[in-house]
Amino acid sequence: MSSKIYIATHTDYCFPQKSGYIPIFAGRALHGDALTIHGDDVGENISMLNNQFCELTVLYWIWKNCRTDIVGLVHYRRYFADLNHPEMNIIHKDKPILDVSRLSELMSSENRVFLPKPQGFGKRRILKLFKKQRTVYQQYKDCHFKKDWLELEKTINRLFPAYAETLGKVKNDTQMSCCNMFIAYKSFVDAYCTWLFEILFDLYNRLDTSGYDNYQRRIFGFMAERLLNVYVRHHATDLDIQYLDITFLE
Repeated sequence: MSSKIYIATHTDYCFPQKSGYIPIFAGRALHGDALTIHGDDVGENISMLNNQFCELTVLYWIWKNCRTDIVGLVHYRRYFADLNHPEMNIIHKDKPILDVSRLSELMSSENRVFLPKPQGFGKRRILKLFKKQRTVYQQYKDCHFKKDWLELEKTINRLFPAYAETLGKVKNDTQMSCCNMFIAYKSFVDAYCTWLFEILFDLYNRLDTSGYDNYQRRIFGFMAERLLNVYVRHHATDLDIQYLDITFLE
């Protein structure tokens, strides 16, 4: 059984040399041959949309072009690790990261999906009297644009109304798995991406982001972080969701 973890990167880096880790130049169609590594601009791709879709251009490339049994997506500075079972890791830059060769042991069934351990968003002050944990929705509208979240809700209601209730639950959560990182069987990736990109492309064709700065223009990456949580919550009875630690290399 084949396993690969793809590393989304836009810069040269000290990538793990362990077999199974594959760096992918995210947005190569926008930047030419700045990096001499595999790019997300070969085969069926959306590499030109990287400024707005972030690491999702690598996810799209995996969906459309990868035939590996088990696949993962990480960032050049962020990797999965199993801190409870050190034997499942290798050491890279003096820190533990998951050993790709051990994935077949971890992925005990085709329904298993690994996500980053959920993290919270801190607290917000209520009426200057006390503090309360921020929800997924509160954090989004505090850091991005409320109007875009409302358009996301409308789009879910129109395209996938069965997911509307789950979106409402995730909206009110105080934690979520971040960074669009995962490890799963390719069958999960195919199903998830079919759903995800129908939503995002619909929004892409309707939302005007021309006045956004470079950070806010990454809107579809931000939305996808929330939508991954919606998708796995909605399919919780069919999936075996497990959580791994994240190693930050710097």
